[in-house]
Amino acid sequence: MKKCSWILAAAVCLGLSTTAQTAIKNLIPLKDVLATEQYIFSAKIDKIDSDKPSMILTTAETFKGKPPFQRLPVNLSGDAEAKRENQTPKLLKRIAHDMSIMLFVHRQGRNYVAFAYSNGTWFQMLGQGDPPEGVVWSFNHLEPYFRRTFKGTTEELKKVVVDGLAGKSEPPKPDEKEPPGIGPEIEPSGKPKGPPGPSDAPPLAVIPTFVIIGPLAILATMFPAVFGGLALLMRRWMVALSLTCFLSTAYFVRLFFYRYLADTWFGSDSGMWLSFAALSAMSAIWAIRRYRKAAENQELDAWLPGKWDRIAIVALSVCGLAIVIVAVSLGRPLLRSPWLDVLVTFAPLWITAAALPYYRGERVTGASLETVFLWSLVVVCGLAGAMEGGRGSSRSRVLSANLEVRSPRMVEKPAWKFEPSGSGMILSSPCLADGRVYVGALVGAGFSQHGRLYCIDAETGAEIWSFDDAKGLRGVFSSPCVANGKVYFGEGFHEDRDCRVICLSADKGEKQWEHPTTSHTESAPVVEGGKLYIGAGDDGLYCLNADDGKVIWQRKELHIDANPVVHAGRVYIASGVGDIYKTTLFLCLDANTGKEQWGVPLEFPSFATATVTGSQVFIGAGNGNFSVSDPNPRGIVLCLDARTGKRIWQFDAKDAVLSRASVDDTSVWFAARDGFVYCVRRSDGRLRWKYDAKAPIVSSPVFVSDGDGVVVRSLYVAGSDGIVTCLDPDRGTPYWSRDLSADVSQPQVLIDGTPLVVSRVVEGVERRSIFIGFGAGRDLSQLSTSLPRFLRLEDEVK
Repeated sequence: MKKCSWILAAAVCLGLSTTAQTAIKNLIPLKDVLATEQYIFSAKIDKIDSDKPSMILTTAETFKGKPPFQRLPVNLSGDAEAKRENQTPKLLKRIAHDMSIMLFVHRQGRNYVAFAYSNGTWFQMLGQGDPPEGVVWSFNHLEPYFRRTFKGTTEELKKVVVDGLAGKSEPPKPDEKEPPGIGPEIEPSGKPKGPPGPSDAPPLAVIPTFVIIGPLAILATMFPAVFGGLALLMRRWMVALSLTCFLSTAYFVRLFFYRYLADTWFGSDSGMWLSFAALSAMSAIWAIRRYRKAAENQELDAWLPGKWDRIAIVALSVCGLAIVIVAVSLGRPLLRSPWLDVLVTFAPLWITAAALPYYRGERVTGASLETVFLWSLVVVCGLAGAMEGGRGSSRSRVLSANLEVRSPRMVEKPAWKFEPSGSGMILSSPCLADGRVYVGALVGAGFSQHGRLYCIDAETGAEIWSFDDAKGLRGVFSSPCVANGKVYFGEGFHEDRDCRVICLSADKGEKQWEHPTTSHTESAPVVEGGKLYIGAGDDGLYCLNADDGKVIWQRKELHIDANPVVHAGRVYIASGVGDIYKTTLFLCLDANTGKEQWGVPLEFPSFATATVTGSQVFIGAGNGNFSVSDPNPRGIVLCLDARTGKRIWQFDAKDAVLSRASVDDTSVWFAARDGFVYCVRRSDGRLRWKYDAKAPIVSSPVFVSDGDGVVVRSLYVAGSDGIVTCLDPDRGTPYWSRDLSADVSQPQVLIDGTPLVVSRVVEGVERRSIFIGFGAGRDLSQLSTSLPRFLRLEDEVK
């Protein structure tokens, strides 16, 4: 299931363990690689032996970190994937004696993982042993999909690395349209036979203003006779130029080191803007003092804006206005980052341009044009800071469908926040058992990503334990299952192979057993009657012994990522499309033997969990995937007879239905990537209402019925953009809506997992706890700037 690649362009699961891993297909931004890799250096090929096969590398230039080894002996036999695809001869045709290659290396547990690059060819190596001379390296396999990260020459990559680490230019972004492949073969001379393709060298970077202004100010100060006009201009705008230099530097520094500053005052958007407002206010006071001193010395004429002042101000204002008009025409949200940043940049210029007519001749009184600009900057930055800081109160609002009846109302502050350190994203749905919440995540960035399972205290939000298998765990989308004191889950994303089903002790997180698969295990396991059922991609459906992980039966030759449903001695499961198997079916199997009871062909792949209730089964399907819609999007929900598989009705949606439907006696609720929540009649599938969430929905709507002490029926829906809404399930009108970005002080939020809602009555008041995990940050297309976050929200019925 192609769950959350990027919006997620960098949500990849490298999860490199001590065994050889499969080729990585997700997008890897080079910017993330430079920020996270421990060692980046070039190496020279000292020796190649094609017969063994092997090579010896020696380190050459070091760009980041000091590698603890100078000599790298490499066995080139390759892992199972390399042998299966005959990759070693291909690599040998693309390397030569004395050739330079780039290496990106990080330590993982007791081992080292390296990604090497040579003129368009990426490959992976594993080092085992103790440095400096005890590390023995082995070639794992080629990485053909990394050409989307970079595909130029080795020297071009070296320049990108040097400039990127020095902050001189931004590394090129991944090109998701670049097909997989490897670089050209080399001639006996050691040179490539031809160019590796169009260069991905980064375009000329935009030179920050302070790079230009600084030298101009120095020239104007040192050579006033030559640069007289420039000196006068610099004098008029000295405070404004100094401030803008400082603020732009601080802005770019914050952007570059965002993952280290995210939890600080300056790391929050409101903190940054309010800090800028305070600095602008101090600068405005300084400018006023300078102006008054000029008035005392009868030098006000020097403060009149000249021809070039006016040209520059008007030109910049028009440029800013054009950018805003384009943004509006494209439907961009101007009051949300990064467009809010653009508004803050140009608004003071617009105000200054509007004041230009008042600064002619004797009309100059009271304050300089520079002061107008600075006070405008104070106001604009202050408003931006107040807006970002106040989003919590404006976004966390109650919208009552009927004020005359009791309705759920959101408690203003979360009960707690779980904010682990480091970058990453929580992607799985949570599981609650014995006062603990279990949830899976993808953490790290660049080539150093891996999975982690968290165990969190449900009352306090404190971490009890976490498991990453010495950083050898793949990213976790699989929602954990807890049974008999054990936690069960799978690892890996749609692009991964050779993953595992893992069992841990629930109290301490210690591994009890693991079962290998040749594919990935995104499916959430189900434990019933001592048996564990889980989908495993191209491995199909496993039924394992829950005590030791041994196979009881396996349904093969289908690609299964959906969560199985066990009901009345049967297993209900849908199949999707994978690398090997592409047959789309909905199956009913005997839970004990795996024998097929019935099967129904599906028009589209299905990654959704079925809902089985009474004599009916409800299942969603559609084209596209969790992160991208198909060019011609289609989605359906089917109602089938649970005993025979006979189709009862079908509802067509405008995009894929990727999540589980909620059902009661009369209605069926489901969500789609088209951004709508649908309510249809259970009897015939006719539409009752639909609600526009204005963002794709890939998680399941959660229905709270009016039984067991619950007095108000409610439907909880989480949009992928971080907006959580509580709806009246009978009318489709919202009780309340909350933007989680306000709770974590981040401009962007991405939700893939389904919220967990727990209802209870406390002192006569009905309370609901909403547990939800997600990724948050300024730029979710890069995992290095995404933060894993988990909240417990509360609402109550009054």
